[in-house]
Amino acid sequence: MIDFKTGRLEPAIATLAERLRRSRGAIVSALARLKDHGFINWIRRFEPIEDPDAFGPQVKQVTNAYWFGLPKEAADMVRRMMGKGPLPDDEVTRRKADEEETAAMLATISAEDLAVFRAGDESPLAKALASLGRRVDLNNAISPGGQNPTLQG
Repeated sequence: MIDFKTGRLEPAIATLAERLRRSRGAIVSALARLKDHGFINWIRRFEPIEDPDAFGPQVKQVTNAYWFGLPKEAADMVRRMMGKGPLPDDEVTRRKADEEETAAMLATISAEDLAVFRAGDESPLAKALASLGRRVDLNNAISPGGQNPTLQG
């Protein structure tokens, strides 16, 4: 009933009843319980009616689109049993690229901008660090290599 190529799962309630050899009411009741416990959910879907009557329905319901879920309690139990798995290779590669990109960017910015980047831009500490960074930038701009006797302590 599931199309593994597309991941689509959209059986009609009548199909479920026939395959499971249960009544329509039993299927509806079971689906409601599964939904209440977080194991399954669905979206009701509709499609337009061709040549509808002016005063009649304009759409008709088609099969629901279903998807599986895992209740929080069950997900927590699985995490405890399985432990934390390794990150996927693409995530490791993405994080490494982000770190390298950030390091390259930080190597090109002023001390003031570095302070703002590291501490944020709203806290008193961030403002104090930005001010200190600005003084370091001024000191470096006055003398190549930062050798300004008036600002060295």
